Amino acid sequence: MITSKLAALETKIAEALPPLRFKKTLMLLPPIGHVLRGIWFDRSAYDEVSFSVTAFLMPLCVPTDHLYFNFGDRVRHKGGGDRWNMDMPNLVTDLVAALRSQALPFLSRGETLEGFIEVAKSGPPTSRTLESLGYAVAQTGDAKQAIEILSRIRPMLNTEIAWQRELGDQVRALSAELAKHPEKVQKQLAQWEEETVRNLGLHEFR
Repeated sequence: MITSKLAALETKIAEALPPLRFKKTLMLLPPIGHVLRGIWFDRSAYDEVSFSVTAFLMPLCVPTDHLYFNFGDRVRHKGGGDRWNMDMPNLVTDLVAALRSQALPFLSRGETLEGFIEVAKSGPPTSRTLESLGYAVAQTGDAKQAIEILSRIRPMLNTEIAWQRELGDQVRALSAELAKHPEKVQKQLAQWEEETVRNLGLHEFR
């Protein structure tokens, strides 16, 4: 029930905010360049009327087959909470106003890689945020800074955990290539970007 209600709600939002386009429970701010600028509607697992809204940035040069929200935040209603409800009076008006005042200014910062990098630098460093930051910096052509950022990841990893071991191997290999053949890394990042766009079904929005 809430899935169909969310679809109807997104249609009304897209009509009120023409820059936004939607793909199921994901709204996008086109054009999609090197950074995906999105708004995710996530229904509650506990009832059929509540949902959350997250505005996020995601660099496409990081290989992935799913969305992640390491660079983003919940859109909040007038009361300051981040749980929206289908039964709220003036839901469309209030949500459109919140998206216009909170989400769109944030998403506009990610229009370029350089803008995304500034956002990424402002948050707490984790292995995954540093991965995204390092790859984005590498894609701008700053190999030296990218290597420095990626070097901060390895001490954070537990190599007994499979995904962390794989991340460490990937970062190590990319850093070595950046030091010797940065032009090859540019090609690799462009390839990963195309793979991510394909995996997420975003070609129609480019």
